[in-house]
Amino acid sequence: MTTQEFLDRYDNKEGFSSEELENLYWGDCEVEYTLIEDSTGEHYRWVHEESKIVKINDRYFELFAYIANTEYQDNEFDCPPIEVKPVEKTITVWEAID
Repeated sequence: MTTQEFLDRYDNKEGFSSEELENLYWGDCEVEYTLIEDSTGEHYRWVHEESKIVKINDRYFELFAYIANTEYQDNEFDCPPIEVKPVEKTITVWEAID
């Protein structure tokens, strides 16, 4: 799958196979992207959540995976990518007065 094929299929709301999602997640395909951020989410008994924010042709996508915690489990790549956008927010933090 090329970068343009990915974007066309995403825009046309076509699905992706688990194998295509796995290859996209690990960068084992022709889709060219820049990794912006990666994070680890919840940990479960056999797997843990991971996600990546990637930039593809000036668009941002979040890729999801459930990564196995042991060699006896399989990784899961069944969650479709979601287009996201960066949003800056102001957060108030309270500090003690000396």
